[in-house]
Amino acid sequence: MSLHFPGVKAPLLLANSTIPWIWAGSGTAASGVLTLTTGIQSYQSGNYNVYVYLAASASATAGWYPATFTSATVCTVYQQASTWGGTVYTTLNGAYTAVGSEIAAYQSVSVPANLMGLNGVLRLTVDAAGTSNASNWYTQYRWGGTGVNGTLFDNASIGSTTGYTSIRMIRNRNNTGFQVISGTPGGGGSTSGGAHTFASVDTTASVPIWLNLASGTQPSNAEIVGYSLEYLAGV
Repeated sequence: MSLHFPGVKAPLLLANSTIPWIWAGSGTAASGVLTLTTGIQSYQSGNYNVYVYLAASASATAGWYPATFTSATVCTVYQQASTWGGTVYTTLNGAYTAVGSEIAAYQSVSVPANLMGLNGVLRLTVDAAGTSNASNWYTQYRWGGTGVNGTLFDNASIGSTTGYTSIRMIRNRNNTGFQVISGTPGGGGSTSGGAHTFASVDTTASVPIWLNLASGTQPSNAEIVGYSLEYLAGV
């Protein structure tokens, strides 16, 4: 049970998504049908509903769009105000290439005010995938603030791997306004893990966690396959 929210059982699932968020790399579009140069990693079979991020181009406004993949390389993109199977983004045409150095928040999750108490713990798990190449793209997570202004606690370069799972713990330090956030884990007995991050965020107010993708260069494809945020009771 939560000591801070009586009657609330812990662990408490605050957010969960298995809808993929995909930063499209490069390809060619014709009347809203986008054919990628390199196939995405997470496609299995049939109609695969995702959100696709398109950088600004002559025929596209930057942002996230609902899209349906029918193969690893081909998807139909729908208008932002629509949904899967809705109004096709028919003005999307021509060659397309992602723009480096953009940061696009694919989700923000709010932690309720006073949930964590003095010693509450949050556990964030994110599964990412991409095309193994020399391009640098990153998962970037931020605690508090707005968008790119919060405390950065994950900046993992995963451009050279096809899969990556991040598990981070955010702990109040016997104080509702001080936190320690776990670093990148090393292997058993290894000292190669990343350093901890320390933050001073007031958890007596609602606090957002921002989940971002970033690119240092033009990526092939960057995929967030799923994520979850859990509250673990403190004492």
